[in-house]
Formats: sequence, structure tokens, C-alpha cells
Amino acid sequence: MRRPWQIWILFFFGLVIVIPGMGWLTIMTVRLDESRENDRRETELARQEAELQERISSALYRMDLKILPLIAREAARPSYSYDSFYQSFVPAEVTNNQGGRVPSQTGSSSGSPGGSYQKVASPLMFPPPQFVKFYFQMDCEQDLRSPQIPRGSARLLAENQFGLSAQTVGLSEQLLLEAENLFTYETLLADLSSESLADVSIDIASAEQNKDALSQNGAEQSYYKVPAFEKYGGVKSSSSDLLNKNAKGAEIPQIAQNSKRAVQQSRGASRGNEEFNRRLQNTLNLTSQRWQENSSANVLENNSLSQIQGGIGFAGENVNALDSVGVMQPVWVGENLVLVREVTRDGSGGDLPVIQVCWLDWPAIQNALRAEVEDLLPNVQFEELEQDTDLNVMTALTTLPVQLVVDSSSLLSTLAIGSTADQNSFAGLKLALWVAWLGLALAAVASATLLFGVIRLSERRATFVSAVTHELRTPLTTFRMYAEMLAEKMVPPEKQQDYANTLCLQADRLSHLVENVLQFARLERGADSGCVETLTAAEMLGRFESRIKERAAEVDWKIALEIDESVADLRFATQPATVEQIIFNLVDNACKYARPSSQPRIDLKISRHGKTLAIYVQDFGPGVPVKYRKRMFQPFCKSDQDAANTAPGVGLGLALCRRMAASLGGKLKIADRKNKLDRHSAGACFVLELPIQN
Repeated sequence: MRRPWQIWILFFFGLVIVIPGMGWLTIMTVRLDESRENDRRETELARQEAELQERISSALYRMDLKILPLIAREAARPSYSYDSFYQSFVPAEVTNNQGGRVPSQTGSSSGSPGGSYQKVASPLMFPPPQFVKFYFQMDCEQDLRSPQIPRGSARLLAENQFGLSAQTVGLSEQLLLEAENLFTYETLLADLSSESLADVSIDIASAEQNKDALSQNGAEQSYYKVPAFEKYGGVKSSSSDLLNKNAKGAEIPQIAQNSKRAVQQSRGASRGNEEFNRRLQNTLNLTSQRWQENSSANVLENNSLSQIQGGIGFAGENVNALDSVGVMQPVWVGENLVLVREVTRDGSGGDLPVIQVCWLDWPAIQNALRAEVEDLLPNVQFEELEQDTDLNVMTALTTLPVQLVVDSSSLLSTLAIGSTADQNSFAGLKLALWVAWLGLALAAVASATLLFGVIRLSERRATFVSAVTHELRTPLTTFRMYAEMLAEKMVPPEKQQDYANTLCLQADRLSHLVENVLQFARLERGADSGCVETLTAAEMLGRFESRIKERAAEVDWKIALEIDESVADLRFATQPATVEQIIFNLVDNACKYARPSSQPRIDLKISRHGKTLAIYVQDFGPGVPVKYRKRMFQPFCKSDQDAANTAPGVGLGLALCRRMAASLGGKLKIADRKNKLDRHSAGACFVLELPIQN
């Protein structure tokens, strides 16, 4: 091959085209995968946030439904229930069954057939229901009185006829003292909404005659409101109120307004506002409905009060039939949650404004609410809604001035699905790209190696053809010339023997060349080159001793043989024919290339090195140049110029010897100076190492 550089230019030009193209495909693939991954991550986050919103919404519904009966009951309580006792007309068929009624001590002033007036115990006088801590009412003079603590004759009546224990009253008195320290009239009045008294007064005396009007008016009235919602007007939430704050209030990074998460949050906020207003309306409707039910059921009781000349009213005093009852409102006083309303009673002494308070058991309510939504929002926390608190309607209850504190990051992590699969998918893509690049690199290396091998093979083939042509030309020319001279009887009889010997020598030379080439071809194909025999080193040497001596004698040299006593009788398994061919090639090379020689001989020594048998072949010629040692064991390493300028040969002998040594499980190498037989000699010393196998 005359111009291999052209092939290499084409090869590298192909790489220049393929590698940038592969790089562009890799970059585009990574970008597309990153875009897909970002889209998937954004979709997943939007799904998680939607599910979180759904959980919070369900939790709020549960909590409001849990508290709503309490709120509706307390908002619908008549104002006179905050007195320990009150007078009521009881039909004749109703008997005293310990339900809280006893025969009136005053009797009837106007007479009413079929019934009588009785003193009725307020249901608030007995232990409070669940989630309620204490009931009391307070006037402008900071006088606190509780239906749970009857006074004077009312207490005796409660203990004797209604079973109210002194222990229960004692506990209530402790709570009353605590309430006196915690609550003040001015504070509670300031917390009430300014609209609490607007159009919510009830004329008890005319209730029976105006039941239809009462029902219609009640449907339009609000009997319960949360003051914390008033300053927000329409009670709306921005698109990111819920998910832009975690449990500690830390801001979460904002997202693009046109992203899927932004759209999801906008929809979630709109849905959250609608659900909040729906829950708020349900709360107002239920409280109004409960008020109307209580009002209708108590018409007879309320109407009877208008017929009483004197009765036990607020603290046992006279009460008139007309009360103005304000809207029940939940407010925070420190860490205490209370339901508060203002009641104005018109009496002979003028207006007597009173604040009625239902003190809620907030710790018990918290525990109950947490238990209610444990499956949706584990370990949920609550935040008090006060005047300086930012309202988030997506987490706010409508029954109490409370909103949930949502640890968004923690909850979103529990809602994550498919993360591992997506990570594995991305890892699989990266692995595929690495494999593709590795495959490209291997393909490039393999192509370069194959191309290099093809070029080398082509060059070696050309070198082989040139060398063999030169090697064959000389003996063939000799054969032809000598044969013609002998045929034409041009050779004197006394020289014919010399001519015959020359022809035999050239025939041996050709035979040796052909044998080496055929042996190399067999080794290239992996074919077995001979049979294995077990023999001693002396027996093996005896098989080719005469042959190598004859080859040395052709150049007037001698062979100096030496066998260590340790291996003379050592039997081992090998292929004697292969060993003979290796040794003969080494001796033949020495005879051709070791001239001029300081000593006309070749030393051959057999010794043992551990588990190997070492055969040394050393000449005393000029040696092998260092630059030539790197390629001397390559096949056909001699060019046509080398073949013309040096001794006969095609450069195959040493390569063949090394491969035959490898086929025997051994190796052939050139010894350095310290491992030569004669360290002072400049000649070459080759070492054949064979494994000793019994």
C-alpha cells in the first residue's frame, strides 16, 4: 500500500463528522429529557398540591362539622338560660320527672286552666357539655355571675331538689375566680363586632303572635359571626396563599405565572374561596335554623314570662319580657377561646347591658380536631386568628377563629409518587448515552485498529512478497544456471560434485524457507504442530545435535554444548520437533547474522530455572541493535531493501520461533547483558524457556 496516509485522512474526516453529530444528538437528547423531566416534575408537584388542597379541604369540612353542633347550640341558647332559674308555664299533663321543673311558689296571677307556672332550672346550671369549660355573664360593673353557681335561696333549691353537689359548685367557683382575673367587661365589649346588636332583638312577649314573621326574619338574620373575617370583606385568597408558606412561615420559591403549578394554584385558590364561603354559609344557616327551632319551641315559655308579675331573672331579680340579644361571636382573650354576645334587658331601672360568655375548652377541642383528621393531616397545628393575623381562607375554619398551620414541604414529600421510577428512567437515559459514546469510542478504536491491521497486513504482505521473491530468486537462479551447465556438460567431471553439493545446499535453503512459512501458517490457523513426547534433556538434544552442527560447519563454526547435571536426566513432556525447529532457526540466524564474530562458535547450554527448562543460544557476533529489538519478533519485519543488503532470509524466523515457543507454553526472549552466558561478549543471546511437565 503506497499511500496509507490517504486512508487515515479519510478515517479522521469521518470521525470529525460523526463525533460532532453524536455530540449534537446527545445535547438535544439531554435537553429534551430535562424538559420532559421538568414538565413531569411540575405536573407531579401540581398533582401533589391539588391532593394536598383536597386533603386540607376535607379536613376543614370534618373539623367544621365536628364543632358546628356546639356553635349552633350555643348561638341558639335563649338569654334567660344564663340564669340559674326562670319561670315557665307548664301544661297540666307534664309531671315532675326530675327534668328540671318544680311547682311554682308564686302560682298564677291571671289563672290559666290546664296548667301552672313553675320555676325551671337552667340546663347551664349542671356540668357543662363537651368542649365547654364554663358559662358566665358579666355586667358593666364587672360583676360576674354564672348559672353554674346559684346564689341565696336558688342555691338551696338547686342542691335540695336538683341534686347540684357542693363539689361541683366549688369547682365552678374556682373557674369563676379565674374568669374574674382573665376577662374584663371592656375587653370583651371591644372584641365584639360593632354590628352585633343590629336587627337581632327578639320581642319575647309578642313571639306567639308573630311566629311567621319570626321565621321569615330569622332566615335573613345572622346569629353567629367570626369577627376575624370582617376585615377581609369578601374573604378571598390569592393563588399561592396555601403553598407559598410552610409550617414555619418560610417563603417557598415563586413559580412562573404561566406554569402548570401556577394554573393549578389559581384554580385551587378559586375552589378554596368557594369552599370557604360554602362552609361559612352552612355555619350561618345551621345557627339560624337552630335559633328558629329553639324560638318556636320556647314560644310558650317565653310568652309565659310576659304574664309574670315577679320572677327570678338575672341573679334572681325581676326580668321583663323584652330582651335585645346580640350575635354570638368567638373571640380570643389571650390563649382562651370564648363565645361572647351582648344582651340588653329593658327594666324599670333602664337599660342593663350584659355580656354572656361561653368559655370553651380549647385544648380539648384541639385534641378532638387532630383526632378527627389524623388520617389526612397528621400532627396538624392551629393558629389563632386575631386582628393582626393574615387570614388564609384555604386553611381557615368557619366555625372558630382558627386556621391550620400546614407543613407543605413535609406533606408534599409524603404525597410524592413515581420519583424513584423517574430517577431510574433518567439514570437509564444517562447510561444509554454513556453506552452510546462508549460504543462510538470502541467502534472508532476498533475501526482504527482494523484499519491499522489492514495497512500493516498489506505492508507485511508486500514486504513478504518482496523478501520471498528475493529469497527465491537466488536459489532458483543457481538451480537454473547449474542445471544448464550440467546438462550441457560444461562442468569438468572433477567439479561436478561441488556443483551437486551447491544444488543440495540451495535445495535445503528453499526447503527450510518453505517449512518456516508453512509452520507459521499452521500457527496462524491454530493448528497443532506436533505430538507431545516425554524425554530427557539429553535425549532431546541428541535429536538435533548433528543437524545444528552441520549448519554451523557450513560457516566453519563449532557448537559448544553444555547440559547441567540437574537436568541431564530430567524427564519432561514437550514437542521435540517444535523445539528442534526453534533451536535450528536460532542457530541458523546466528550463522547468517553473527558475522564477523570474535569467536567462531555458538554456545548452547541447557539449565533449570525453577519450574522452567532454559536453553541458551549465544553467538559472539556484533549483537542486535537496540532499535531493532522492538520489531525483531514481528513477522516479515525485513524489507526488500534489508533482504538485498543483508544475509538471506525473509524476517520470519524469530517471529515463528516466539509463536512456536508460546504454543509449547513457554517463551522466547533475548537476554540482557547480566543474563548472558558470556557477559563480556557483545553477541546476541537468546533464551528459550519451556515448562517442565512430568
